Amino acid sequence: MEQTAGKRDFVWRDNPATVAEVVEAIERLDRPRGLHRTVSLTGGEPLLQASGLRGLLPLLRGRGYRIYCDTNGMLPQHAAHIADLIDVVAMDIKLPSSTGEPPFWKEHAEFLRVFEPSKVFVKVVVDENLTWEEMANACHLIAERDVDIPLILQPVTPFAGSGKPPTPVVMLELQAFCKRFLSDVRVIPQTHKIMGQL
Repeated sequence: MEQTAGKRDFVWRDNPATVAEVVEAIERLDRPRGLHRTVSLTGGEPLLQASGLRGLLPLLRGRGYRIYCDTNGMLPQHAAHIADLIDVVAMDIKLPSSTGEPPFWKEHAEFLRVFEPSKVFVKVVVDENLTWEEMANACHLIAERDVDIPLILQPVTPFAGSGKPPTPVVMLELQAFCKRFLSDVRVIPQTHKIMGQL
């Protein structure tokens, strides 16, 4: 657990931490009080801890924090367990061309039905191997839930064996292509990698 916000002065604690320890750590990092209004759940996959989050999130919301969840969007049953406690959901769609894994279209579609569309945005990291067919599938999946769900296209940041990003021209073509299906399509870099927050 980081002791001072942004200083990377970590202290190692037994895992799992208690709910009280997590609340105390969050409040310690939120100094001066109110500097941070949102707690981000990220991972690994935070929804694997849905039962523990069911105990933690009401305490955080009671202290005035909003809850942001960054998820792979493949665990709709887990999401349903805590959906009422989450304010904003960032759902990833992992494209088979970049992961080498099979698609999870069914799981993603079920996941999107768990949340109100106004609470969700979808992120897709793209590399030079993307196919227009899989992008069309991703856009159709989102549009079936709501055409106003924002889609964030993120060119992959090359590091440690990851792929190469598409060219800027391809990114703009991809954005225009996705706008045929969805009302809000943005291109945003992977800022956490730019900042060294791997």
